[in-house]
Amino acid sequence: AQAENAFDAAEPGHDNSSHELVLKWLQLGDGAANRTAAERVLAYLTDAELERLLRELPLDDLMAPLANDGGMYSAPALIRDGTVLPAEPLLEVFSRADGWNRVPVLAGTNRDEIKLFLALDEQHTTRRFGLFPAVADPARYEAIARLHSDNWKAIGVDEPLARMAAAAPDLPLFAYRFDWDAMRSNWLIDLPQLLGAAHGLELDFLFEPLFSERVPGVLTDSNRGEVTALGRAMRDYWAGFAYSGRPGSGRSAAYPPWPRWRPEQPLLMVLDAPLETGLRVEEAGVRVADVKETLAATTNLGARLRCALYVDMFRENNGVVELFSAREYQELGCAPFPARSLVGESR
Repeated sequence: AQAENAFDAAEPGHDNSSHELVLKWLQLGDGAANRTAAERVLAYLTDAELERLLRELPLDDLMAPLANDGGMYSAPALIRDGTVLPAEPLLEVFSRADGWNRVPVLAGTNRDEIKLFLALDEQHTTRRFGLFPAVADPARYEAIARLHSDNWKAIGVDEPLARMAAAAPDLPLFAYRFDWDAMRSNWLIDLPQLLGAAHGLELDFLFEPLFSERVPGVLTDSNRGEVTALGRAMRDYWAGFAYSGRPGSGRSAAYPPWPRWRPEQPLLMVLDAPLETGLRVEEAGVRVADVKETLAATTNLGARLRCALYVDMFRENNGVVELFSAREYQELGCAPFPARSLVGESR
């Protein structure tokens, strides 16, 4: 229903459901004047005519309804259709001994994943002199960032690895956390606070400059040496894993040994600089229950924002809706706030 229906249907669709996207595409250029007119046009189009119209749209027009701030776009959510993806939740799939390829797994996240998205949202930032982005409320910003980023780690690393380990105890599993944030920090702009070890920043170290080409101050004369050294170490670890199924001490055997992740001892490799102290092993497991407990104990964000965080982390976070509990939502004091009305408020 979310994927296909109109947003005002009896069973509402998503704002970017297939129905809503078609209506937006029909309004492009010299098309329908508004949504109501687009609905009338759609009612008269045959399937063949609609297919031809959509296939003729330029790529820029196809992407236009999905574009948002910062040069990003709202990617379509994936559907557990039972054909391309298993019909049941992936955590259930990984809990079985069959149904998935049991190969060595290296999983990790960036310490401050969500800060990239918070930094692009004007409800969380201001502009110094109308130009330089700055955090509006540092305490609030850090609290939101920590909850979302820890939940990202729980869902993307510790929960699936725990299921895999239980189903295949001998499977080599490895985890990392990318912590590097030694960017420009001065009275004009504080990138460690604004972005930290944000989503996508590690790509500059593994492949080629992406972040640093778009954000002035990520790469500076003072940090260039450690960026080069950390990137070399990360690529060496990745190469060792690709070669043997274990990152080990890197393909060159020049770095600290990377231990296996186990549920009873969730060890991860911290990727940071300088290499003498930044490449280090920590025991730092985070499970969804831990994040929910922290959220319940967080009382300084206001009732509405706490409820929005619960919705965005466990109901509107692609593919994990089964983590949303109506009972927990009520116990947080969220009864006055219909869940759908809060979507996106915390990020």
